[in-house]
Amino acid sequence: MPAEFEKTMTIAIADIPVKLNGANRSFSGQLIERYKSFSSDKPAEFSVNITPIAVPVSENFMTEVAFRYEPSGRKIKFEMPGFYGNIDLLEKSAELFTSEIRIVETTDYLLRIVFAILIFNNGGILFHGAGIIRNGLAYVFFGHSGAGKSTVARLSPNDIVINDDLVALMPSGNAWAVYATPFWNPTQVRPISASAPLAGLYRLVQDKRVDLLPIESGRALAELISNIPVIPDNPFLNAELFVRGKQILDKIPIYQLHFLPNDSFWQVVEVQR
Repeated sequence: MPAEFEKTMTIAIADIPVKLNGANRSFSGQLIERYKSFSSDKPAEFSVNITPIAVPVSENFMTEVAFRYEPSGRKIKFEMPGFYGNIDLLEKSAELFTSEIRIVETTDYLLRIVFAILIFNNGGILFHGAGIIRNGLAYVFFGHSGAGKSTVARLSPNDIVINDDLVALMPSGNAWAVYATPFWNPTQVRPISASAPLAGLYRLVQDKRVDLLPIESGRALAELISNIPVIPDNPFLNAELFVRGKQILDKIPIYQLHFLPNDSFWQVVEVQR
C-alpha cells in the first residue's frame, strides 16, 4: 500500500482484515505508524469508522472504560469522557468518536474488542499472554499483571517476541498457531508481525527455583478462560467458549512454569518438548 493514505487503512490480525476509515490526514499519520507492520491489501468485510471530536480528556481517561453488550448480544456500546462508540456485529461495522489527541489509545481499545470477536468467530481466541518464537515454534507465557510476561520477553533477546501481552491463537490443521497483535504500550516490547505453530502454554510463577509442573484439566480450563478478553462478557458465547478452551487443551500442553529472573526457564521448557 502507499506510504501515506488520506482516509483509509486495512490491518489484519491472524489473516483477518479490518478496514479503518478516518476523517483527516492527522488520523492517517498516527495510525499508519502504529499499525504499519500489520497493514494488509486483503478486502475487509468489517469496517471501523473513526471520527475525531473536540472534547477535553483527563490523564486517566482509560482507567475505567466499560463496554456492554446489548441484551441481543448483537451490539456493543462503550462510553467514557473523551470517547464513545458502538459495534454492530450484524452490520459488520463499528463507530468510534474520539478526542484526536488520544486517537491511538482509543482506536487500540476499540480494535481489541473487534478483533477479539472476529478471531473467536473464526475459530480462535485473543489471549492475554507473551508470545515468543524460538527455533520455529511459538511459546505463550501468561499470568496476572506483574506475573512476568514482559520479563520473559526481555530475557529472550535472541528470539522473536511477537507480543508480550496479547496474542491470537488460531486452529491450524490438527494443531494451533500463534499470531502477533499490534497492541502495546511504551512499557512493553514493540510487537513483531509473525506467526508460528504453538508448542505450549505456560502459567508464570516467579520463584527461587526453576520447575515445570502440569496443571490438572479443570484448573487449566479456568486459567485459559480467565485470560481471554471480551468474549466471557457475552452470555450467548459462554457455552462455545468452554468448548473452544477444551479444543485448545486437547491439542496443546499447559504447565505452571516456576522461573528465576534469568533465561534458565528455557532449559526446562525446551526439554519438555
